[in-house]
Amino acid sequence: MVKKSVPALPTDAVPAKPWDEMTKAEKLSAATELALDNVRQILELGINPEDVKLLAQVKDTALTIISQQIRIEENELKAPRQDEPLTEYRLAVKEFEEQERRRNSKAKRKED
Repeated sequence: MVKKSVPALPTDAVPAKPWDEMTKAEKLSAATELALDNVRQILELGINPEDVKLLAQVKDTALTIISQQIRIEENELKAPRQDEPLTEYRLAVKEFEEQERRRNSKAKRKED
């Protein structure tokens, strides 16, 4: 079995301030960076059919990354466009104006 060396984490992967002083968002961001580095290292190990455990880890890691990317892209497709609220507003105004026109038309007929 051929072993590949796993590169060390870059020095800039270490957070700038102590963990206890970080906000939840900063902790999540730091943890995500480390997790992505670990995932990259796992995927760079390659595939060795003789090492079933390693093969399972690489496969599971790849599938997890793919499923997360699908979720991200799906959410981007579902996200409303920036002009969508304005479009909804315009449709509501148009519907209101149409209702007003009908009411005025009925009122005018009653007067006649």
